[in-house]
Amino acid sequence: MHQKHAGLTLIETLVATAFFLVFSVAIYQLYAQVVTVSNNIRTRTAATQLANEQFELIRNLQYYDVGTVGGIPSGVIDPDQTITRNGITFTIETTIRNIDHPEDGTLGGSPNDLSPADNKFVEVTIACESCKDAVSVTYASWIAPKSLETENGNGALVIRAIDANGQPIAGADVLIENDTLAPPVDITDVTDATGVLTLVDAPPATESYQVTVTKDGYSTEQTYTPGAVENPNPSKPHLTVSENAVTQATFTIDETSTFSIDSITDTCTPVGSVAGTFTGTKLIGTTPDVLKQVYSFSTNASGTTTLSNIEWDTYTAAFTSAGYDLIGINPLQPITVPPGTVQDISLIVQPTNPQTILAAVTDAATGLPLAGATVALSGSGVDETKITNIGSVTQTDWSGSGGAQTYNGSDNYATASSVERTATPGQVTLIDVGGGNYTASGDLTSATFDLGAAATFYQLSWLPTSQPPSAGAAPVRFQIATSATNDVDTIWSFLGPDDTDATYYTTPLEDIAAIHDGKRYLRYKLFLSTENASVTPTVTDISFTYTSGCLPPGQTNFSGLSDGLYTVAASKDGYATDEKTITISGTDASLSFSLPPS
Repeated sequence: MHQKHAGLTLIETLVATAFFLVFSVAIYQLYAQVVTVSNNIRTRTAATQLANEQFELIRNLQYYDVGTVGGIPSGVIDPDQTITRNGITFTIETTIRNIDHPEDGTLGGSPNDLSPADNKFVEVTIACESCKDAVSVTYASWIAPKSLETENGNGALVIRAIDANGQPIAGADVLIENDTLAPPVDITDVTDATGVLTLVDAPPATESYQVTVTKDGYSTEQTYTPGAVENPNPSKPHLTVSENAVTQATFTIDETSTFSIDSITDTCTPVGSVAGTFTGTKLIGTTPDVLKQVYSFSTNASGTTTLSNIEWDTYTAAFTSAGYDLIGINPLQPITVPPGTVQDISLIVQPTNPQTILAAVTDAATGLPLAGATVALSGSGVDETKITNIGSVTQTDWSGSGGAQTYNGSDNYATASSVERTATPGQVTLIDVGGGNYTASGDLTSATFDLGAAATFYQLSWLPTSQPPSAGAAPVRFQIATSATNDVDTIWSFLGPDDTDATYYTTPLEDIAAIHDGKRYLRYKLFLSTENASVTPTVTDISFTYTSGCLPPGQTNFSGLSDGLYTVAASKDGYATDEKTITISGTDASLSFSLPPS
């Protein structure tokens, strides 16, 4: 007789183990979640208790003591504290402001309230930044005096923050200091949703309220001490607060930009360790002029560097390192930098030889660099003529026949639909369908522009720059297509500034998207439209700028010059001639020519 013993197979054991592990992990995760929630509740409870304690302290103060140390109103409350409670470290930020309610008038208003500190607003923020889940609670309350406010001879300070377009900036950081008062004022606050910070009941003081306004990722504007050696006559001196008066000051800040700089030869060879400056045009003082921004740079061994936190302005480059001359720059100087942009800048350099004159020639009508302009230099034993480097291509006539594949510098184009090209040669409009009424929309596709080599594209422009307002918001639009080849199999994909076919270039001098760089051939597509049948948009000139290789647009240079007086003349067919004289003595020089079409 055989006895059988029951047992678990290996598979049954593995299944049981897996089930146990899944069950255990679920239990652990639930436990961890319960612990986290419990800790958050404990932290928030402690933060709330601290806030109640802070408000209880304030309620038991005399009304005139309700204020912050170094603040307006001045008082006994520390604006920034660190307290540990139940093993948790909290920061306490207290803000107290006088409030001028409009019921009895406002200071400087109608009626004029000569005692504008009607009551006080208190805000307490308790935060635990070191907690696993950062905890922050904010409580606010009004504090009123037991009796009516009385005149105290104080004034008000109104700080307004705007951007480069004049729009208000909410959440701008405002630092206000005044160490001539007793007690001294030291306030850090932010502007409200309208870009304004108002301080009511500010003690009077003459040119001693130091104000600095900024924001993360933005530029900074501030006041300056009158009579200082480095800036004796500041454009924005420290502020004055007068008795029973409102002092208002506006500070303009905006997003900062970035310079991506490379230093190269005209054959694209990197040149390292080139140092220089970019000097802006904004002033913070006059008589003498004191510049706000001068940025220094030095390229690395690979000939590149990046400058961050650049304030919007117009800049001019200059070298401070010996051994190199600047023989070209792309884009053309002076460089206009809008807020919040990345500006690619190529500095074309050569070894010092010994003095150099850099000449730049632009079209006075468009501001674009002129390719093929003749620049003649004479004087001090020199008689030399050069041609500016390739910089721009312009088409001004479309009255020829369609179907052209390659632009030949005349009046040809590829295709056109519902546009008029021949009624007035040299301009494109919508078709007049009769009775002075125009078709709603039309388009024209250019022939192919052959740039001769891979190019880097910069800006698209057209004239006139303004159109009839009743035609609509964007009556003139463009898209661009580029290709490395130009044959029967080439597919032309017309794109807007975001690299898709859903957007359009709608502003003259708009930057061409970088996706087109490195291509030799280009076509544009012009779209015209009107919302008012009695008017039509008009285009008379279409231009785009580019460089081929590393030759700077619209520029040339003369090197190896001795000290002396020189005459430089710039000319081009179809343009008026411009002539300048210049004396060089031990340093390089630069000249700009703006040629009006003749």
